[in-house]
Amino acid sequence: PEMIYGLQIRPDTKTCTKWDGRDFVEFSFDKKKSSVLFTLGDLVSEMKANGIEPSRSYPGYKWLNKNEIEVSVGNSVCVFDVAKKKIKSAAKCDDDVENATYCAANSSFAYTVDNNLLVRTGDKVMKVSDEKDSNIVYGQTVHRNEFGIDGGIFWSPKGNYLAFYRKDNSKVSDYPIVDVNERVAKMVPEKYCMAGMDSEEVTVGVFDMKTQKIVYLDVEGPKDQFLTMVTWSPDEKSIYVGVLNREQNHLQMRRYNAATGKFEKLLFEEKNDRYVEPQ
Repeated sequence: PEMIYGLQIRPDTKTCTKWDGRDFVEFSFDKKKSSVLFTLGDLVSEMKANGIEPSRSYPGYKWLNKNEIEVSVGNSVCVFDVAKKKIKSAAKCDDDVENATYCAANSSFAYTVDNNLLVRTGDKVMKVSDEKDSNIVYGQTVHRNEFGIDGGIFWSPKGNYLAFYRKDNSKVSDYPIVDVNERVAKMVPEKYCMAGMDSEEVTVGVFDMKTQKIVYLDVEGPKDQFLTMVTWSPDEKSIYVGVLNREQNHLQMRRYNAATGKFEKLLFEEKNDRYVEPQ
């Protein structure tokens, strides 16, 4: 099969975009028409002019609207106008932080340092958490990255709220991992949920950017159940969560009030004697 890099649908059009060599190409759904929107050189020169070091591979991007893409390189993000071939705005987070997630709506980064979650807007930094116990972890992936989970930070569409995973690893055993990158290999303990032993306990919090207060979703059920597919409603009033039991054979798609954390509605559920697949 043909390897297609960066395939996405351009908003409000009947076209797709992709990287083709050094060209960013737009083509119709029937593939009968195609054109070059800009080149990698156009983007790289703009990134350098805005203090962003280009990557050696195709940069990650997503469409924000018909004419603007958000381009991510490391902990730097810029908004690039494909029609004008100019960077509209750019932001950079410190290189030594992890899980940096940018919100174009409020020009802010949410990121983690060790086990805590912080938000940076310009030069202002807010601490979402200030947890001294290393067993309590904010804003990172949970459930061993299963069920499509690839992050623990979820900006609301307008940037007024920040949802995040909080996991309690207090009952999880340390598992020895050998770090072979050192001159002399050393053992580094990592929390790992062994089969049949206690697992992490996960909750979903919502941080209000204005009040700087946190509300946690009131999710009923066992503390070690899986919370997947965390998604905001477009109006920022609700959060959807796929709640999956430990046996992984009963999924409930629930809606919660983002302001109070209270359960609002069960949208649907799926059961199977063997297993269900949340994705």
